[in-house]
Amino acid sequence: MKKIALKACNGKFVCAENAGKSELIANRDKIGGWETFTLVPVNDKRFALKACNGKYVCAENKGRKALIANRDKIGNWETFEWVNKGNKKGIKAICNGKHVCAEQAGNKALISNRDNLDAWESFELVEVKSEALNKMAKKAQSATKKGSKVSHKAESKAHKKSAKTDKQEAFKQSQFTKGL
Repeated sequence: MKKIALKACNGKFVCAENAGKSELIANRDKIGGWETFTLVPVNDKRFALKACNGKYVCAENKGRKALIANRDKIGNWETFEWVNKGNKKGIKAICNGKHVCAEQAGNKALISNRDNLDAWESFELVEVKSEALNKMAKKAQSATKKGSKVSHKAESKAHKKSAKTDKQEAFKQSQFTKGL
């Protein structure tokens, strides 16, 4: 399964805020543990996203509330599909057929409430290739399960370590269609 990050229309990465205990929001400049998701295939076209806390991202209340990573199992509210429109890539929630939106250009939480794929509903998929960041994501997941708080200070330290250990770019943009 691929580790990915999502870059929203504001150029910021989607974050499972507060180690997944709060709503997803596109407000991070760098990819760390909270900004890394595991892409879990459900079938040929559909997928789920698992956050750093080991929980699945959910279109809460059938998409009427913001996306949050608080589910143990994949169901209809936790299932999404990619939508391509020209050079834009959107995410559609299966539970309500609506596009996921980085509300107010990423200044508010992500929510699946849009009928059309436009700028706020467009995301860039970034594959996470760095071993240091993959280890950090696993550490964040483990710490969250134990009830520990993972700080962004620790994430910054991992970013520096990643830069030292990886001679190549830590992140490589990829097309979702490759490999699925």
